[in-house]
Amino acid sequence: MPKDKTPLRVKIASKIAGKAFVPSLASIDARLAGGVNIIHDYRDKQSQLEANLGWVAAANEAIVQRIQSVQIRLYLKHPDGTREEVFDHDLLDLIKSPSAVHRYGQFADLHHTYVNLTGEGYILMLDRNGQPMEPSKGRLPASLHILPAHMTDLKLDKTNYYQSIVRCNGNEYPINTVIRDFLPDPLDPYRGRSVISQGATTIDTDQQMKSWNRNVFANDARPGMVFTTHEELSDEAYERLNQQIKDQHSGAANAYKPLLLENGSVQPYMLNQRDLDFLSSRAFSRDEILAMMRVSPAMLGMVENVNKANNEAALQIHDVIHTIPKLTRKVELLNAVLVTPYDRKYEYGFESPVGEDQAAKLAESSAGVNNWMTIDEVRAEYGLDPLPNGIGSQLYAQGIMTPLSVISNPPKKPATDPVDDPEDDEPEEKPEDKEPPKEGSSAGKALPKRIQRQKQISVNDFPDLYDDLDIDPSDLGCIMLDTETLDVMKHLPEDFADELVHATTRHDHAMGAVAETEAHVTLLYGLLENGNVWKDKVDTVLSDWKIEKVKIDEVGYFETPDSYAVIAHIEKTPELIDGRERLTLLPHIQTFSEYKPHLTLAYVSKDADVDKWVDALGAVYNGTTIKAKGINYGDLPDDGDEGKKSYPKPRR
Repeated sequence: MPKDKTPLRVKIASKIAGKAFVPSLASIDARLAGGVNIIHDYRDKQSQLEANLGWVAAANEAIVQRIQSVQIRLYLKHPDGTREEVFDHDLLDLIKSPSAVHRYGQFADLHHTYVNLTGEGYILMLDRNGQPMEPSKGRLPASLHILPAHMTDLKLDKTNYYQSIVRCNGNEYPINTVIRDFLPDPLDPYRGRSVISQGATTIDTDQQMKSWNRNVFANDARPGMVFTTHEELSDEAYERLNQQIKDQHSGAANAYKPLLLENGSVQPYMLNQRDLDFLSSRAFSRDEILAMMRVSPAMLGMVENVNKANNEAALQIHDVIHTIPKLTRKVELLNAVLVTPYDRKYEYGFESPVGEDQAAKLAESSAGVNNWMTIDEVRAEYGLDPLPNGIGSQLYAQGIMTPLSVISNPPKKPATDPVDDPEDDEPEEKPEDKEPPKEGSSAGKALPKRIQRQKQISVNDFPDLYDDLDIDPSDLGCIMLDTETLDVMKHLPEDFADELVHATTRHDHAMGAVAETEAHVTLLYGLLENGNVWKDKVDTVLSDWKIEKVKIDEVGYFETPDSYAVIAHIEKTPELIDGRERLTLLPHIQTFSEYKPHLTLAYVSKDADVDKWVDALGAVYNGTTIKAKGINYGDLPDDGDEGKKSYPKPRR
């Protein structure tokens, strides 16, 4: 079967328009015939650098410009691990002005471009005579020079790396005279790995698409129209027509000129949807190249869908991915090859371009102040001086702004009013009825330092209030919560027992160290009937009420006419308040304006130093929890069973 010798242009014309003629595509004919390979693999450094166009160039520029904007600093290392910055030194002068040709910015730009694109960078160290040199103690290079990476290679000595040679443009340099920076290739750990060769297909596709796009609009690589003839053209006629079209109708300057054609016709060729999709796919190639180079579009100024916040976030991510690792590698290399041999007391470094997150810092400071950070510690974070007189050096309770040291060890305060003493409900004696104090008695003495009476409004303020109601405020029903007994005298010196008050003419119930035998917390004093008489009613309102324990806030005391009552202030919990509120459903009167639950520990003589009692017992019981045992219904009625235990009627 004879071989088909139909020209390629005729075959293409048949596919495009079903006709037998199309303008010459000689260059494509030649490439497809094997004359030129249009696919680039970018395996050599020269082609890798030539790929520094378009999106590759833009991404590389974003990387190197950010790196060169970060200054290399010099530090003096101290034996304790700290370091201080040095501002004047030959090491600084060398890095700021590496050579007569390049300042640091240009030097960094060129070096990192080579490393980014080829995976390798070479810096030659020369002495004052222009000869290659190796740094040593007290000897620094006079200059540093960038060797073109595409003209430089390593001649590796596989038995001794330090005998290897660096070749550049026909010259050879000992490896110890060159600072060699490279990204190790897993396939050859002694050579650099180029991101360009790794992404060759993507980069070449983008280059081909740009070339195609340019030819569409400039050189008519894709026909804008198809010419057909009614008869076959001779070679001479074909060449004449072809040259006429090139001379008079190709290119932007000749756009829309009318075309005259003898014995033929013209058919416009328009871009179809596939062509348009091909052009728009360049955006995909761009994104693929940027991803390959690990550069955000925001770093190139492409901010269509970017606001300030996520643009700053993109910059931080860029610094974390590129700037910091590349600078860290560079500084480590300079320190190892250049600085340490010269003087190991020094080292290069840099200040991280990733600034502190001020919003996060403010949130942490706001959450931490007066929780785990003092005000002065927060101020130090912002470079501010401590507050005067040490007022910012301690933690404060939120809301009330009281130092925690005061809250945790407060001055002992007495109860605001007498409790657990029914006779206190009786009207106080008038001043003229009282006898003058006898010599040696406690009357007339200065009160202990903790007495700060803030008297509540109570029935004592209105002694005749209930006279016409047949109510005796000193003889009302009392419901209490029994608790486990507490040791009192065990925690005090033996001679303190002499200061206990066991009984007075005003009392007919247990006194002394009362918490050791009859520990209880008053729930409600003021029932209009004895609690034992209304036991069924009390049980009804408390039928589903439970409390397993109570907590002692702090130990304090209050003063009675005959003694000091050392008491434990009880924390007002929701359970405790609930129990009291249930009892208020029964007929009662309120003998005090505020409920202050407490547990009486002991009654102490007026001659005692009550502060010592409070300090000693507070050290044991402040903040402790004690078990609740059950309901106590108070005193039995006068004609009741005398075998049952009796408790005093507390005032509240």
